[in-house]
Amino acid sequence: MAYPSHLENNLAMVVGLLLPAFLWLGATVLITPLARRIVEEKRTGVKELMKMMGLPGWSYWTSWIVSSMVTAVFTTIIVVLLLCVEWKSGAGRVLEYSDPSLLFVFFVLFSLALIVSTCTFSTLFASRKQYSILKRRYRTSTRTCAQPTLPPWPSSSCT
Repeated sequence: MAYPSHLENNLAMVVGLLLPAFLWLGATVLITPLARRIVEEKRTGVKELMKMMGLPGWSYWTSWIVSSMVTAVFTTIIVVLLLCVEWKSGAGRVLEYSDPSLLFVFFVLFSLALIVSTCTFSTLFASRKQYSILKRRYRTSTRTCAQPTLPPWPSSSCT
């Protein structure tokens, strides 16, 4: 049975290998300041002061999630544009067969899950030092391996 000719896109292959690591690094840039600010606000007593003034707990956490999601959505738009725009004519996009809107939704949901888990995890600590020690262990235990589990596809010489 004849197959159509195979096009190799080396850029897409390299980006496919490095994309999980870059996504994790990008999430680290978003999550670390958020957790630091939440723990610092808890340590200084600003959170308790806002509670005494009548601020409900749901409003406090919603403000953190919304303010962090603004940054996450802006970053996600940039990442989706970088992955789904053809940068060199004839070379194709990096993620050629991915729908940009679906990719945007997945990245936004991933960011939301990271932000909510960070807010949840930061409630357990009273000082930044405790949090920074345990966050490294948490990240190491939950991070997925960026190395491929399957061998690379052999190059075909179909004509």
